[in-house]
Amino acid sequence: MVPKSDGEALKKSVEDGKKGQVLIFTVSPNSLLTSFSVESNAGTAKDDSEDEVMNLSVASDVCFIITAFTFLLLPYFVMSTWFIWVLIILFCIGGIEEMHNCVLSVILRYI
Repeated sequence: MVPKSDGEALKKSVEDGKKGQVLIFTVSPNSLLTSFSVESNAGTAKDDSEDEVMNLSVASDVCFIITAFTFLLLPYFVMSTWFIWVLIILFCIGGIEEMHNCVLSVILRYI
């Protein structure tokens, strides 16, 4: 997904016979960090079509991959009861936050 202005510029350059490139990034870091981007851009007056786009750097992608890899290895090597309880609590907190987002979006749609 690219911003509307960048898409129009790419379309114009292709129509003029120039070369155009589009870089493809993974979706996982973007889906994780979109909520932080929307919250941080809430105070700025931007076009609605560009609010959904977030530019990610290579460093944030590598950090996400290392973090995910670490959390996949931790249950394998550290299968103790305290670690299982920490995972259960973290999943419960994440589930409560997402349920809050779902309920709030439904309520705000009808208000």
